[in-house]
Amino acid sequence: MRELLQDVRHASSHQLALRGAMVVSALTFALVALAAGSTALLAVVVLVALGVLAALNPHTGLPAFVVLYLLGVWVAGVETGASRVPTPWVVPAAWCLLLFHTAAALVAAVPAGARLPAPVWRRYGARTAVLAGLAPLGWGAAALLVGVAPSAGAASLVAGFAVVAAGLAAHYRQVTRAASGG
Repeated sequence: MRELLQDVRHASSHQLALRGAMVVSALTFALVALAAGSTALLAVVVLVALGVLAALNPHTGLPAFVVLYLLGVWVAGVETGASRVPTPWVVPAAWCLLLFHTAAALVAAVPAGARLPAPVWRRYGARTAVLAGLAPLGWGAAALLVGVAPSAGAASLVAGFAVVAAGLAAHYRQVTRAASGG
């Protein structure tokens, strides 16, 4: 624990800001989960504590565990109700997950004392903004699919896999283009 605290004491301003974003996003997710459903207060306290621990120790699997815990708290505590339409609270919850994950990835990418180069900030800022903009569209599509037919669960699953496949194809194309110099 002493090494982790020393790591934070010698962290660059970029690292401190990113670690702070991890804590703030976990706390905000907890507040959103409380507002959206019947989430247990103990689960929220554990969630915030795990967010702080992950910010102190981002170089392990703890941030991934925290993301899974966040998802578990959401699924267990937020009900969609009889209409099965996803609650609009899922959008700010998704933003919190996105911010937590992005900040954790950037913190773990460089040593604590290092500053992140400006191109990295721009690249990740643009990617995060695109994903944040897609979250309301995803919620809207899910709400439409659920409202269309009782078998919308299968349609949602197929649509989700199609989106993931398209994203992987675009990523592969970009990576191979960059590797070939084109």
